[in-house]
Amino acid sequence: MESDPYIIASKQRTHSKKRRPVSQIVILPTISRALVLSQSTTSVFTLPEFAPCSNVGSMRDVNALSRDIDDFTVLNERGDSEFAEVTVFSKSAIRLVKVFGESLKLAGNIEYPGVLNGVRRSSYALVVNNESYDLLDLKHVRKVPLFPLRAAGEDEDQDSETREEDTYAQKQPGTTTETAGTEGETNASPTVEQSAETEPVGTTLTNKQVPEIAKEEGDDSKTGTEESKTITETSAQSTTEEVDKAKDELTEPGSEADKKSNVETDPTNTIKVEEDAGMEVSVDSTTEVTTEPSTQPAPEVKVGETATSEGSTTEPSTQVATELKIGGTATTEGSHIQRPRAGKGHAPAVSIHSIQSTGSVESAESKPSSSPVSTTSATFPSMEGVPTPTTEVEGSKSDHSATGKSKSKKHADPIKPIIVPVASDEFLVTSGTSAVDRAMGLVVNVDGEISRGTIAWSKYPSSVAVDYPYVAAVIDNQVQLHSLHDQKLVQTVEFPSKPLVTTVLAPYKTPYTVLVNKIVLAPLAVEDIKSPDVVSRMSSERDTACKISICSSTLFAYTPEAGVECLIPTPRFLSLEKLVLVNGQVDDVYDEIERMDFSTELAVTQLQYLNLLIGLYYLREANHTPSHFSDVTKTWLVASLDPRIMIFIFDKKNVKGEVWVFNGVISFIETLQKTYSSSMSKLSENVVSFLKTFYKDWFKKREMASLGLADKENVFKSLELSYLAFLLKCEEKSKASQHDLIHAIDNEIVLATDESIELLRQQKKFFYLSHMYNKLKMPSELLSCWKEMLLETNPAFANGETTMAEYLINECEDEGLVWDYGAWLVQTYPKTGIKVFTSPDLRVNINENQVVAVLKSMNNDEAWRQYLKFLVYEKNQTLFASDLATVMLLDIVDKISKNPDVRKSLMDNYDIYKALPVPKPAYIPFLRNKLQNSQPVVPTKSKGLLLKSTIAAPAASLSPFEEVMKMRLELMELVDSTSDFDYTSLMHLSQDEPDTLLIEQCVVFGHLGIHEQCLDILCNRLTDYKTAIDYCIYGRIPISMTILEPLDSQIQKDLFRQLFLRYLKVPDPGTRIACTRILLEQWGNRLDVSLVLSNLPDNWPVEVVSGYLSQFFKRTMADQNQASVDRSLARSENLFISQQLLELSKIAYTPSDI
Repeated sequence: MESDPYIIASKQRTHSKKRRPVSQIVILPTISRALVLSQSTTSVFTLPEFAPCSNVGSMRDVNALSRDIDDFTVLNERGDSEFAEVTVFSKSAIRLVKVFGESLKLAGNIEYPGVLNGVRRSSYALVVNNESYDLLDLKHVRKVPLFPLRAAGEDEDQDSETREEDTYAQKQPGTTTETAGTEGETNASPTVEQSAETEPVGTTLTNKQVPEIAKEEGDDSKTGTEESKTITETSAQSTTEEVDKAKDELTEPGSEADKKSNVETDPTNTIKVEEDAGMEVSVDSTTEVTTEPSTQPAPEVKVGETATSEGSTTEPSTQVATELKIGGTATTEGSHIQRPRAGKGHAPAVSIHSIQSTGSVESAESKPSSSPVSTTSATFPSMEGVPTPTTEVEGSKSDHSATGKSKSKKHADPIKPIIVPVASDEFLVTSGTSAVDRAMGLVVNVDGEISRGTIAWSKYPSSVAVDYPYVAAVIDNQVQLHSLHDQKLVQTVEFPSKPLVTTVLAPYKTPYTVLVNKIVLAPLAVEDIKSPDVVSRMSSERDTACKISICSSTLFAYTPEAGVECLIPTPRFLSLEKLVLVNGQVDDVYDEIERMDFSTELAVTQLQYLNLLIGLYYLREANHTPSHFSDVTKTWLVASLDPRIMIFIFDKKNVKGEVWVFNGVISFIETLQKTYSSSMSKLSENVVSFLKTFYKDWFKKREMASLGLADKENVFKSLELSYLAFLLKCEEKSKASQHDLIHAIDNEIVLATDESIELLRQQKKFFYLSHMYNKLKMPSELLSCWKEMLLETNPAFANGETTMAEYLINECEDEGLVWDYGAWLVQTYPKTGIKVFTSPDLRVNINENQVVAVLKSMNNDEAWRQYLKFLVYEKNQTLFASDLATVMLLDIVDKISKNPDVRKSLMDNYDIYKALPVPKPAYIPFLRNKLQNSQPVVPTKSKGLLLKSTIAAPAASLSPFEEVMKMRLELMELVDSTSDFDYTSLMHLSQDEPDTLLIEQCVVFGHLGIHEQCLDILCNRLTDYKTAIDYCIYGRIPISMTILEPLDSQIQKDLFRQLFLRYLKVPDPGTRIACTRILLEQWGNRLDVSLVLSNLPDNWPVEVVSGYLSQFFKRTMADQNQASVDRSLARSENLFISQQLLELSKIAYTPSDI
């Protein structure tokens, strides 16, 4: 409980001995006046000085005063109205009086004798006399009888319960005629003066009797023959006595009666509160009541919304207002707490703020506290229609024995009727038999109907006040708080003595400390909590929270010990918080949220707090009930809660930016963070599934403009980075695939690229790092990452050299990177790396001579060979053909010499070929068919050079022998394609393997013109007789299907002569005869017949040469016939020419012809 300082606005001197009790004070701020009722006399005082107005009249015989509760102009600033209207309940009548600044004017008069108390609401007034309560319609001048003031005792006759007829209307046989009716009405009604200047004090009144309107159960209409009448007939004239009586009761200033009754004009008097009101203020005349001027300006008492406005079934919302600072200290400790619901989930109903006090408020449960400041609080409900089980109030001082004794005496103790306005159109009235017997409070509306349930008290209350939705009643030393919604007791507050409770016009507003501590934003994740910016913001956030966490109340209590205290209602928000955390009644909280009004900043803040609290509650429960994980995601998405809070719980280190949350949930968040730290280490299936869904759903909201996130960039940075870290953990536990990570990098990592790169590098996840570099178009970093993976033989980067080469070829446009990483690939992966420099799709220009120089410097034969092939076959640069042939031949020789199996296979291959019967195919086609199944590629020729090799690699991998055979064919095709070779060098190299490279030697010998050695190898060592014949025709070994130019006929005859003689030396007789016969039959015309006949063995059968001889003779005869024909043609031609010459000689020439 806190005490507020005050500044005295006025000081009065009063008599030290003479005291007159003050029954009622009515404040009229719109005209800066106050009415004070003391000993049945009402006087006028000024505001704020509270000095008596000596020039204004007073009113006598007054029992009670009431302003119009529904006239909200009274809440305006002071001095802006011309007058204020007050309803005066006198001993003989009810008067409507206009109070001006300097005068009083009677606006209307309704005869109703014996009224003890009354409250006016709009055109209605609820009054009470010694017997019963009545509801009066002041506009139509009619009465609705309600119920007796005193309830019937047990020993009373049952007939006494019957309500007596209204006797006052019968006593008045006639009434004065009204001077003016209410606008729109022709019925009789009190006249209200419109001008204070034209009417003198004590103007003529219109007296009306109040007719009774009987109400039967189930029938709201008027009864009897007067059913159609609502106003009693008035007489044509008013009696002089009645008018004089009304005038006399409004006395002129300075009259004798006024001198006797106006307590304000006598400065020696002491104003005393009636004893049953429970308050007394006495000031000694010898002591001047002064206060030193404060260094702070006096706070303005600004009137806010009335506390009786009924808006919803929940507690009134607190609003921002200027805090009323009034001095005094008080001590209060403990209270009786009545839980409204089974279990937990409700906050205290009220907390006490001391306004002016001199003592302390004690609890029946504990002794007075020595602390100067404390707060009394209890628990109560504020939702309409929610059942609230009552609990016996601890420490209740109700004396039931006294109550029992009081029943023996009829009306033994007098009771004071109490009327209190409720909500917007209701009244609360009290009823009982005596002060010690049980009593009840009834709420009626302006139609005279019971509108709410009955409130029961153990005794008749000494004072009652309503601060909607609570009724505060004083029972002995307790203030009992009942709910107007369900009429149940929700809290009991103990005081050291009998208090007085009342309400005030302007609500008392103050920051609610508990609420402030809950909703103030505090740093959850900041870099340096002691930095000036953070400290400054913390101060600013607390100031903001204090400004919006204003709780207001019009309910005040007074005791001599504690002074004046304001009973502040506990915000419903605190009850809702406990409903979530303690009871788990989330659905009930959501239902109440739907009915809340979010027109204030505090309401919006409370909604955000509750949404976050519900989300955290679901997360706590999900640890035991995994089905709540879906509720967590839904709450976070629907309420647009900061996802960094969730990230803080599961991955604290990857939160980016400053995260500020409500202070009331920080400890809850930290507890959850500790709880789920073990879950993250184990990565349970439920947690993994929840987090994947949570992240993906939030990424879908990335482009939404109405997210409501203040720091959207850092929010999604945190989401991206934590999601990547989460997937990396899942991959380690085999709960996330490589595809998931690549998809996240390619599609989700947008803002946190630098942080993600650092994270991947720290964890040496180079494969995913390369994807990040590739996505960001960072070629240098990408190639460096790939190189690092290739050096480490990363299994995730299988065939990475191919990927790297393709990137350099198809995407890289940096010539320097192509040179650096292309050369590295050539050195490390020659076959793949050389593709970088040989691909026609390369996006940068490469100097071929520079490549040659680089490759030669590497001493990498494979790379050099591949590039030479590119130059020779693709670029048709014959300049490098000799280098390529040399390299290829060296490779062949190296493989044969180092692999005995290859050598043996070659020799076996020769044996197989030699064993073939004549006629047999040439050795090269035989070799090609051995190597591949398909037909050889038909080569094309450009500038005398094959564009590419005609030897296609087989589908399956080649054996060492097959690889050598393939290389031999490629070499022979290369050598056969052009004559720009160093054949001598090739001849020497081939002779390193004289037994295995026979055909290669023949090819080289043919280009060198060494025919005898070539024919010797073909006929004797290789037995390739067909190739030998082709060699004699073309002077070269035919390798491919390329058409060759035949040799000169004389050279052919010489070669065939050598071949004929070698055939005759073939060791095998059958082969010798067959080969010689084929040679003679096909190419016998290239041989001299004498050579053939002289060298053929005599023992050969004639049929061997029959074909040759037959062709010879045919050729001879054909030659003779051709010679005869040639001679005849020559003779004919000779004769023709001779005849032409003769004729020409006979022609004579004349001079004219010349």
